[in-house]
Order: sequence, then structure tokens, then C-alpha cells
Amino acid sequence: MRLTTTLNIVLTTLVALVMAISAKVSAKELADMWVITPEKGQQQAFELALKKHVEYRKSKNDPRKWQIFTPAVGDHLNHYVIRACCFEWKEMDSYRDWSIEAKTGDHWQANVGDSVAHVSHYLAEVDFENSHWPEEDPGFRYFEVVSLKPKQGHGQGIRADMKAISDAAKAMEWPEYWSWSWGIGGQSELNLVFPFTDWADMEPEKPGFAERLGKQMKSEDKAMELLERWSKHFQSSESTIYVKSDELSMD
Repeated sequence: MRLTTTLNIVLTTLVALVMAISAKVSAKELADMWVITPEKGQQQAFELALKKHVEYRKSKNDPRKWQIFTPAVGDHLNHYVIRACCFEWKEMDSYRDWSIEAKTGDHWQANVGDSVAHVSHYLAEVDFENSHWPEEDPGFRYFEVVSLKPKQGHGQGIRADMKAISDAAKAMEWPEYWSWSWGIGGQSELNLVFPFTDWADMEPEKPGFAERLGKQMKSEDKAMELLERWSKHFQSSESTIYVKSDELSMD
């Protein structure tokens, strides 16, 4: 049983997509995400137009390296997540100014807009302190993204238990990487991401997290109490797996 299943949490909304982030703890904690759904039957045309738009941004020396992801499992497979990370809030202003000068919006509308059915825009604040991510990307391609919808009034308890679980996972040297973030836009959500290089890399660890947590805390009862308390902080949860498109991404 992995940490994911131990926490009893399942799929994410697309705000959760905190993928391929830097592990450096700094003020650059903000991620910017666009979720694009192509018109029915226009997926191929959309991808061709998106490639053209990406090349345009490169030609204008886009200061952000946008990464593009598509869902590998789930009910709604016909969407793309376009994401950049990590920067400070004030950089939203400078990037807006760059976008206006580079006329990226005009280029998008002229080349991509006709093949798009729906657009959503989200931000996320990455919790570097409680995350565990490698300094160098070893070639992660798949990302299990978990989204949890908190219950009203549980924010303080969530933060305390998230820290307790993360500290324990680090202390026991849990062999997986993970990243926490809070979504901004839409319903309040806490998001958790696990990166993998391939499908085989997703094989659950043995012994599982709950068993190792009991040993780390020197009490199975205390470990289960922590995990049960954690699960009671949330009213619902969802999970899916996204794959990074190297062909479409800027990096």
C-alpha cells in the first residue's frame, strides 16, 4: 500500500497539477496552469496549432518553460494541462507585461483559438517545506495527481497533520518523491503529486507506508490515529495519472 492509498485519497481536479517542480525552497512557490479542452473532433488540429504557438513563444524568448500534460487514465481524457513553475507573485506582473509586448494572446487567438472548446486558468502555491522532490529531474514522465477537498474549518489541522506525515516520511527515508500544493481558483483543494519514470515505477512499495509509519512512530496505534485523523479532514478526494508530452512541452 503506497502513501496514496494509505491516505485514502483518489483523483484530482486539474488545479492539482504540480508536476516537474524544482525542489529548491524559496519564495518562488507559485505555479501557473491552463487547462484546455479542444473542440470535438479537433484534437489533431489543436495539437498542430499548439506546436506552432509553442514555437512562436520560443522565438519571443518566453521567460517561462511551459510543460504540457495529458491524462493517461480517468473519465475526461480530452484535455491538456499547460503549466509553468516556479516564480514569485510579483513575476505575474512582469510576465503579463512581456505577454502583451510579445502579443502571445493575439497569436493564440489567431492560430489556436478556433480549435478550443473550453479554457480554465488556475494558480497553485507549492509547499516546498513539506514536499520531497529531487534537485535534478531523473526523467519523470508520469505523475499521479491526487486532489483532496478540505472540510470547512480544518485548515489548521490539515497543515499540522500534513507536516507530521511528511516529516515521518522523510525520517523513515520513504523511497518515493512527492509534492504538496494548494490550488487557487475554483473550489479550495490540497493537491499531492507523485512522479514516476514509467509504469513499472508505480509498483507499490513493500512494506507499505502505514506499516513503516508505525515503526517510525514506535506505535502502530499512534500511526493509525494520525492517518485516520488525516482522512477525516476531507470531504472528498480524486486521483488520476498524467503523462508529460515531450513533443509539446517547451523544455
